[in-house]
Amino acid sequence: LSFREFCLITIIYLKKSRDLTMIRPHTKLREVRSMTIAIGFSCQDGIVLCADRQVTFEGYHKYSESKIYCITVIEGHRTILFSYSGDLATMKAVHDKMARENEHLDSPESIQSAIEKLLSEMPQEVVDGTSILCAFSARGARPCLLKTCGYIVHPVSGCDFVGGGDSSVVRYLADTLITYPISINRAILAGTYMVEQAKEYIDGCGGDTDICTLSDDGSYAHPSPEMEKHTTECLDNLRLLVKEYVSSW
Repeated sequence: LSFREFCLITIIYLKKSRDLTMIRPHTKLREVRSMTIAIGFSCQDGIVLCADRQVTFEGYHKYSESKIYCITVIEGHRTILFSYSGDLATMKAVHDKMARENEHLDSPESIQSAIEKLLSEMPQEVVDGTSILCAFSARGARPCLLKTCGYIVHPVSGCDFVGGGDSSVVRYLADTLITYPISINRAILAGTYMVEQAKEYIDGCGGDTDICTLSDDGSYAHPSPEMEKHTTECLDNLRLLVKEYVSSW
């Protein structure tokens, strides 16, 4: 190896090292997080999940994506819905794993156990940074709403929240707007208003609003166009009533 060849090899090596050093900060994977408002209602006639659609690459950019995931087993008339706040990859891992093993998920207890088992295999910081709402319904069984709290999964009665929506703003609205027992239609109306207010006043919440309903026969649906129109009209009337009430003081 001549001195000239040695110098050429050294220059090439140093150039590649410099290029890799320059590239590395820009190719580092960015954490994809969702500072969601997600609300779940356990109703007389089923379950309602509401969520915004804004997803954020931390410190980079944001985009729109549904935060409600679904697993449907047609033969067993069973449906599982998820919504979440926190790490997108964690939510997708839970959804994909449970979708592959859905034949064993035939009761609230089996779903609760499956989620807790999946969470137990994840690092503490990942679990602490992600909260999940899970709704289950099957023909012949009462619909059930579950929520994760760290490694623990517990049933929800009434209404509960995850993410930026789990704040004093949304809890005040829930206490003001909701009386129990509540129907699916009333939950759609209340949930839509609460999500709209969170998107207006809570940083990180935004985009369109997704709503899914889960009936006691295991089927799920989105609100009909008629229901969406009725909800819009009700919310417009509510805003007018609030303004009139405040201006009358």
